[in-house]
Amino acid sequence: MSYLTIPSADFEEIKSVSDMLNAIVKWRSAKNVPEQGYHSHAWLRGHSKRTYQLTPGVYRDEFTKQAANIYGADPEMRRLNLEREILMEFRTAGASMIEERSNEELYILAQHYGLPTRLLDWTSNPLAALFFAVCNETKTEDGDVFLMQPTKMFPQPASNTDEPAPYMRTIRHPQIQDAIGMSFWVDPSHEGKNTGKIVVTEFPRILAFRPDNRAGRVGQQSSCFTMHTYLANPQTNNTLVRLKILGSKKGAIRDELRQLNINEFTVYHDLDHLSKEIKRGWGV
Repeated sequence: MSYLTIPSADFEEIKSVSDMLNAIVKWRSAKNVPEQGYHSHAWLRGHSKRTYQLTPGVYRDEFTKQAANIYGADPEMRRLNLEREILMEFRTAGASMIEERSNEELYILAQHYGLPTRLLDWTSNPLAALFFAVCNETKTEDGDVFLMQPTKMFPQPASNTDEPAPYMRTIRHPQIQDAIGMSFWVDPSHEGKNTGKIVVTEFPRILAFRPDNRAGRVGQQSSCFTMHTYLANPQTNNTLVRLKILGSKKGAIRDELRQLNINEFTVYHDLDHLSKEIKRGWGV
């Protein structure tokens, strides 16, 4: 199983958009998080319920239960093989609606359309994370926004090994390509003097990476991901904090977000969600 450990205590209680922004300022100071370069060092993830864990789809209970019926030598291999079968069906059945894409781009697309993968969605946009915590009008209980600096995963690599440092990766990094490639039956690259690549199964980890910023959901949501590689163990992040979103304030927060042009259309950027927002605006 691979997941990020959730802190036991709440860092702040959020009742409004301004509370959210103030909490991030406080977090940056408390965790000594720098503001350097173009990309934000603050990653966030919103949950509508506090019972949800920081676990990607492949490692959730229902997927693990279904994987027990799939071929494989052990539970981890059975999870991988079920994931492979699902992705194969997505690629073949959806071919007429999916333009030619790399394995990495197709994997992110599958994640965004709700298929279980090894990815956990994060965003560098605080308002997007807050939106995901409050957008479901039927879930009126308290929610969460999680906030972290993604390169501070623990345990850190040992200095006397070839294990790669926990820096930020891109979709073209060999480790990301190898980790995603395994889900498409592509053998991981082997470590060698010529390639400089490292077999992902030799150092299984939770890796942080940024996709290319393309039009669509990735761009609209300022998407970024943790990749929970095959055989990766649970990890902690000392910068990870939990912000409690009060259920009684979700409606007011949704109204504030709409005034800031954060709504279902601007987040998902498709005609289905545009129609929902137009109907909402006209009360029909």
